[in-house]
Amino acid sequence: PLIAFEQIRLTLKHGNTPDSATAFAIYGLIECGIFNNMTAGIRAGDRGMEILEQVKSREMAAKCHLIYNSQIRHWKSHAKTTLAPLLNAYQIGLESGDFEFAAYAVHVYCCNSYCIGRNLVDLLQQIETRGEEIRRLNQKTTYNFHRIWHQSVLNLLGKNPYPTRLSGEVYDVDAMLPVHQAANDRTSMFDVYLHQMILAYLFYDVETAVKKADDAAAYADGVTSMLYVPLMVFYASLAKLARCRGIGGYRKQRMLLSVMRARRKMKNWARQVPENFEHAFYLIDAELARTRKQDDDARKSYHMAIQT
Repeated sequence: PLIAFEQIRLTLKHGNTPDSATAFAIYGLIECGIFNNMTAGIRAGDRGMEILEQVKSREMAAKCHLIYNSQIRHWKSHAKTTLAPLLNAYQIGLESGDFEFAAYAVHVYCCNSYCIGRNLVDLLQQIETRGEEIRRLNQKTTYNFHRIWHQSVLNLLGKNPYPTRLSGEVYDVDAMLPVHQAANDRTSMFDVYLHQMILAYLFYDVETAVKKADDAAAYADGVTSMLYVPLMVFYASLAKLARCRGIGGYRKQRMLLSVMRARRKMKNWARQVPENFEHAFYLIDAELARTRKQDDDARKSYHMAIQT
């Protein structure tokens, strides 16, 4: 971040360079993802894209398009609007020789497709095709990210006899988790715990889901400002509320407080971009009302979640 800030200072003093576009994009993701200042972050990101257009820098284009569409755009418009630009970033990266950001862009394309609820059969085909492209580009770190999401989709499609286990034909969490830990690969660690949480929740192991939710939150700095963070908050809230219905006392109250904090976050995000987050806010609200045995409020919120 300090380098980006210094680049912005130099830009304001001496004028635009290709590095200026990246610096403004990085500043934008910091404002959105760390300071929760979406207005400033979007403005900085937009300025970065304007500079990119002005300086006509192909060597920085893949990186700038990736940052903007993986960490900024979904805070101002529907997440589906990130998909075509991410594929464009991939193509630009291939043409300019920036294989690192080309691979990451096409990986994020698949992940954002997952986040917006793309049909899993179609998504699996994309993940398989794009994963092979990433492998051919010899981008091992991104390929590791990709295999985690690939295995999770396989589990969701019933292609693993143990659906809550993130181990199967393309990824083995028992073998890879120590590798991620040794490399301090916080993005892979987040991805692992995120998908373990989602799988555990969807297949009714809520106690495990709650544990993995806490693990994922500890590594959320590995995916700052990305669409996966609201996804984590959403499923963590649902898992904790489901667990609350089976426990009592201090533990339940502490868990409800955690959900209330998450609810406030989701409410703010829903106000910012209702097309991305309003349905998630209402579903959390419905489950919270259900947990409190407020049946009328629960019905209203379920209905709003369906309508939005």
